[in-house]
Amino acid sequence: MYMWLRIELVVVTISIIVGFFIIMNIHNAWKYRRDYWYVFRKTAKKLEMEVKEGPMAEYGLPNLYGKLGGKEVYVHPVKRKKQENAVFAVSNSIMFEGDIVITSPETTELKADISTIKVPSFEREGLEVKSNIRSNRELVDKLFTEKEVDMLKKLVKKKGYVFRALIIEPGICMFSTYKIPKDADDIQNTLNSLVKLVKGLESNTTKEEVYNKRFQKVSRRNNMIVLEMGMMLFFLSTGTIMIISVPGAFSWIALNIGIILILISILRIFFIAQTRGWFSD
Repeated sequence: MYMWLRIELVVVTISIIVGFFIIMNIHNAWKYRRDYWYVFRKTAKKLEMEVKEGPMAEYGLPNLYGKLGGKEVYVHPVKRKKQENAVFAVSNSIMFEGDIVITSPETTELKADISTIKVPSFEREGLEVKSNIRSNRELVDKLFTEKEVDMLKKLVKKKGYVFRALIIEPGICMFSTYKIPKDADDIQNTLNSLVKLVKGLESNTTKEEVYNKRFQKVSRRNNMIVLEMGMMLFFLSTGTIMIISVPGAFSWIALNIGIILILISILRIFFIAQTRGWFSD
């Protein structure tokens, strides 16, 4: 009997510690993500777009998806460990081979295996153009007149040291930053500037029908949140059953784990509902 009490005490102590860290992790994740969800919901309402669940559940961050100025657009934030990134994407009608990456050496260093293309108009502005397809040098000269270079320069300057890269692929232009936006006007202004830039690029070449699969990934419904809500409801019912069963066969372990499961599930359900605007929108 004494041995069982010691085992029970150890199990209860461990479960309390583990439960505490899980609850704190849920709370900290909610505290970090709530402002992003609010801003993205506000922007979506303002621009008549949709807020989508991110394609990878571990980010827990929203995607903004819709149309702006006749162009398909999205904003995709990413948080990996301590690194933040945001991608503002606009569809284009430019067909070519490979991709073109424009960076600022002051803010971004890319792998050495990506070839640098010498383009005087960009070098004068302190920007580098990279592509492994040599023929893209001629395409860059064709796409970027002084007007488009100036538009890009203003966009880069506006973002300062958070500018990561402008990546041009067939069917999509992506403006990437080292910071996830927390302001609806900032998101709108960046998308408007990028749409304007893309239309300028398209006017300098032949338009073609191109569709990039990145838009399909962002636009489709993600059911991970439904799965997580189902899991939380399962934890809630399991915890409730464990507590209800305690009077019949008293157990500190069952009581303690039951309470922890209920707390975890209620908190997570509340935080999911709050960030998605189920209470206010």
